[in-house]
Amino acid sequence: MPGGRCRSFVTQKLNPKDIDIVSFIPSYLFRKFEKRLDYYWTDNWEKEGIDAYLVELYMGQHPRFFEYESNLENWRKLYTSTKAKDNFVGANKGFLIVRIK
Repeated sequence: MPGGRCRSFVTQKLNPKDIDIVSFIPSYLFRKFEKRLDYYWTDNWEKEGIDAYLVELYMGQHPRFFEYESNLENWRKLYTSTKAKDNFVGANKGFLIVRIK
């Protein structure tokens, strides 16, 4: 928050440098709005303290479903706990899930 004071939900670090946002978007919407979605990648939000990633969500019958599951597992490994350099090694990170229908 600009000019404000906040704490990390996990490490309690005062004024953490960023927040990570991963948006899982159904493939049909991702493809339909792909050009508009380009604006929401990290490159446009780093100055605001936001690391933003977009993941195309494939359903079970889609030919790229297994690729999606592999990517999902990578996201889990990267973002579900604190990193080794942090004071709270292995602490679970909080997740907010917002489903839009």
